[in-house]
Amino acid sequence: MKHVHYSAPMLLIMLVAAIPLIVQCTTNGQTLLRSTAVEKDPLIGSWVQPAPGSDGKVVQGFTLYPDGTAKSINMATLLYKKWKRVGKDKLVLTAESIGIHTRFTDDEIYIIKHLDDKKLVLSIPAEGTKDSSWDTVYYRK
Repeated sequence: MKHVHYSAPMLLIMLVAAIPLIVQCTTNGQTLLRSTAVEKDPLIGSWVQPAPGSDGKVVQGFTLYPDGTAKSINMATLLYKKWKRVGKDKLVLTAESIGIHTRFTDDEIYIIKHLDDKKLVLSIPAEGTKDSSWDTVYYRK
């Protein structure tokens, strides 16, 4: 049998090409994908609160997707497009606001005051301070 010798660049290319196969693991017959670089952010998912004036019968909020996109839930004039987490305690939502004869896109910056499996509390910092001007509570949908 003939031995093949690969150069260092060729070995590197083969290693990089094999990473998806290395990352995929099989446990008890179920295939699980593991990411060593990025863990799943607990913000990912749908977060809702009662819509104003609905007596809790209608909810509004947003869905945050793993790819960084976002979507509004039951908010026709505020369309969430993207999201990103900055550090441990900041959430930036990029939203398109739709008004009468006007549309604009802006980044909304929130402080994450509380986050667990069921509840998310966001606040907007008061201008020029580190204190929050108000808190809003969302629940996982």
